[in-house]
Amino acid sequence: MGKLILFLLILCNKIAHQFALTACCQTERPTSTLCTSNSTCIIKSLESGTLNNHGDCSIRQDSKYENKNRSEEMKAICMRGNWDVKSRFDEEDSLPFYLEMFKVERSDMTYIGFDVQMHYIEFVSARFRFLNLHHCKSPYGDISERCNPRCVRLSKNDKLDNQAFLTHTCEEGLTEDLDGVLLQATGDTYLFSMCMTDNDNEQRCGEYWFLVPSEDSVLDTSRPDHQVLVLVDKVEYDQNSEVIIIIPSSHVLKHEADMLSVQLLHDSGVLDEDDDPFRGESCWYNRTTAAVIHIQNITFNKYPGQNIRVRITKYLPSGKYQVAMIPFRKDENGTLVAMAPPSCTPRLERLNLGKHALAIILVLLGVVIFSGVFFTMYNRFKEDENFVNEDEEEEGMELNPEGELVNLVNNSSLAAEYCGDIETPSLIEF
Repeated sequence: MGKLILFLLILCNKIAHQFALTACCQTERPTSTLCTSNSTCIIKSLESGTLNNHGDCSIRQDSKYENKNRSEEMKAICMRGNWDVKSRFDEEDSLPFYLEMFKVERSDMTYIGFDVQMHYIEFVSARFRFLNLHHCKSPYGDISERCNPRCVRLSKNDKLDNQAFLTHTCEEGLTEDLDGVLLQATGDTYLFSMCMTDNDNEQRCGEYWFLVPSEDSVLDTSRPDHQVLVLVDKVEYDQNSEVIIIIPSSHVLKHEADMLSVQLLHDSGVLDEDDDPFRGESCWYNRTTAAVIHIQNITFNKYPGQNIRVRITKYLPSGKYQVAMIPFRKDENGTLVAMAPPSCTPRLERLNLGKHALAIILVLLGVVIFSGVFFTMYNRFKEDENFVNEDEEEEGMELNPEGELVNLVNNSSLAAEYCGDIETPSLIEF
């Protein structure tokens, strides 16, 4: 009897898990009965994992669902969205949202899906964006047919308990061309942008890179060997040259990990000139040119929130880097044992000064030479101009008896003294 109950519990858990994966209402044919319309919000209980729809919340925009004809204008509008807001998510706190992954089966192929889970009590309105940087380069030129960003806006007018999270599971790590040919996004770098407005009408924003892992990865968070999406704070990296990562804490919360090992890897390999840093990446542990150069071990005296913010303390000179996270748990002998394979960030690049040193030196040398020639010519021009002005002044000057130089043209009294009275000739009539 006990085995039967256990079997039924496991079966119900699997059914609930599969149900959660299909609870996307922003699609032409929603498969979940919770979707009463295409604007339905799905709410997940963090404690029980159950899903419900909620009438006081509405998805007001989903650009990928609305842009069925894949027009470049709508893609460009989504790509150009402003996420550069001065007020950012607090550094001390965990983010009020987190991302999980799940597997999607389509056309006999497996893809990675992304579940955005937002703490329901933390906002009254929100917007977020998924952008595949491999295919979505710039909104101001030709846009690839495989670029199809997703911009989502939502709002609500109520509050639920602290365990409620809004879940959005519509984005999938795949691309599609105009002929409907699907391509996996494995190894691509995504940019995830999020803005939340709270009850005080204060908007906080952030942008983060993440790497899409292999479709063979274990993604079910009920298994201790699952992998997670490690986010990199784009704003901190671009503006302050800081590497700050955000790690989902599912290994700690669900499987009692004793330590998270954050490892910084450096790749000394030479890149091709046409190399695209946003595609074809994976964890670097199998690369012969990569090595771990820095380790930070994170331990816990209490359970964290849904994610953990870690600042890499190692200074990064020029080169290529990646950050990996490996969870550890003590075995019966007290030895720390890895629970799961590494979860890795996208490639992070610093300017390679050795590669560009000659070009930089030539540019600086050219600037110095040009500046010298320009100022030399300018000084000579000014000297010639002054010399001409002096010659013109001396043509109308003579020495008086005292040896002083006087202007004969402008001084009429002196002219009369030295030349006598000058009579004006009269007209002669013939």
